[in-house]
Amino acid sequence: MGRVTPKDAAPDCVCIVGRHVKTGALARSWLPVTTAGINKRVASDGASAKHEREAESCERRAQRFEEEAQKREDDAAGKLDKSYNGAAWLEERAEGYDDEARTADQQAATSIGADWLKSLAEAAQARYKAADCRDRAESARAEAAKLREEAAVLRTDAQNCTERAETLWAECEEAEARKEEECARVARVATEWSSLPLIVLAGLR
Repeated sequence: MGRVTPKDAAPDCVCIVGRHVKTGALARSWLPVTTAGINKRVASDGASAKHEREAESCERRAQRFEEEAQKREDDAAGKLDKSYNGAAWLEERAEGYDDEARTADQQAATSIGADWLKSLAEAAQARYKAADCRDRAESARAEAAKLREEAAVLRTDAQNCTERAETLWAECEEAEARKEEECARVARVATEWSSLPLIVLAGLR
């Protein structure tokens, strides 16, 4: 039928009266006419904001997983390199003890009595230390392998979080696009309503 100006109407909206599309009864409706009012009226269903928060959380978890994975990779490298107690360092120590054992064997071959016994003891001790170093090197390699396995799991978790975040950001963009479309639709309708003739009925202004 047309526009009306009821007493309770907000100044930034347009009100109309007309026939209800389903019942045919007289009905009144309103729409905002300002951009702020339209944005407020066409509020998202909350999914967009929720997805945005979840996406940011997924990105933070992915970063944390990646940092933990890198730390384990670094620790694994330390277990294998030539730094103190690394597998490579222990292997070098074992080779050094092998040399000491050979030297002691040579001395034992040319010694007698107490010197011979001393050389034999030194050779045995050197061989024991060499074996111990090799056992520790093997243990270090096993620890490095475990750390790398853990790093691989963490990187998989990081990738999953990253993919989830990408999906959520895409859903946020879709929700925002739908909101913009709805805002544009509401703005068009509000403009159409604003051009309707102002009517005065009993009880309405």
